[in-house]
Amino acid sequence: MTNDTFQKQQGGDSSINQQAGRDLYNYLNEYKEDIGIIEEIFEHIINNKKTILENINPENTDGFVELDEKISINFTDESTKIIEEKFHKAKLVHKKTLVGDFIKLSAETRSDEVEYLLDQIQNYYREVRKVLDISTPIKEYMVLYDMSKKILPASKVKNPIYLNNAFAIIYYYFEMCFFGKK
Repeated sequence: MTNDTFQKQQGGDSSINQQAGRDLYNYLNEYKEDIGIIEEIFEHIINNKKTILENINPENTDGFVELDEKISINFTDESTKIIEEKFHKAKLVHKKTLVGDFIKLSAETRSDEVEYLLDQIQNYYREVRKVLDISTPIKEYMVLYDMSKKILPASKVKNPIYLNNAFAIIYYYFEMCFFGKK
């Protein structure tokens, strides 16, 4: 085995490693504001804890439903169109991915807080939808919108950048089957 072959097997091709580092830096820099906002929203929820209505454990998410099907069983046709438009206009797919990455990283060091966030979001669902059963279909887009406003500090509720990030957080939890009909 040549030294060059050994170096590549050990991840030593510096030009590839440097390019990967630049790509990661550019990606993080591009979404730096969104990551900061997502973190700020999570901190706001944690710092303003409300009484939990009941001790909720995360639902078993082994039986994921295809997202298009999940949307169709949870929303009216009109609300489905609004959600699709919102995702394309606000580029929420990228924000939702950032939310997932943020939660995964936070779960490693702050698992109690991440679990509390889930509990709180499920309680907001109960409150906004006026139901006790978190598996009740959502029906209207405004339920997600109102939940998004609830997780924001009052001073940020009218800020469209914060509202889009908050919506991405709520939508992430919906997609992971933590509320709404599965």
